[in-house]
Amino acid sequence: MFQLPAPVLDANAGSGASAFGNLPEWNLDDLYTGEDAPELKRDLDWLEEACRSFAEDFEGKLAALDANGLLDCVLRNEKINQIAGRIMSYAGLRYYQLTTDAGRAKFMSDVQEKITNFTTPLVFFTMIRLLYFSTAAYSVTADTVAQIVEQATAANSVN
Repeated sequence: MFQLPAPVLDANAGSGASAFGNLPEWNLDDLYTGEDAPELKRDLDWLEEACRSFAEDFEGKLAALDANGLLDCVLRNEKINQIAGRIMSYAGLRYYQLTTDAGRAKFMSDVQEKITNFTTPLVFFTMIRLLYFSTAAYSVTADTVAQIVEQATAANSVN
């Protein structure tokens, strides 16, 4: 059997001079000044509560919303996505500055876990939006969408 030679990898990737010289580092202070920044803690705390209250206020209640209620729902979801995106942008960019730093990798992993846990109850809203766009794209009837939503709600309450 023909075998290709195994690649030789440097076990100490951090040693030696960089062919590129000293590379610039991103200044992430516009996002957060550090892992222990009070603004980051504030945003994580806000995100946890905003996700909890969003799910409580809107899950299973979207069909009954009037125009102002729907606008409130969309604006709250947009703010949640904005804050979660800001937090993950910081964690990701900080990690990608130095991917060999275990502390940065752990921080990104921990933040991702928190955001996943906070936002998981909001999946219903994403599903409804997808159903709406599917309806518009494929001319699905309102009755079909109602049946799908009813089935999804029933399946969700079983779990």
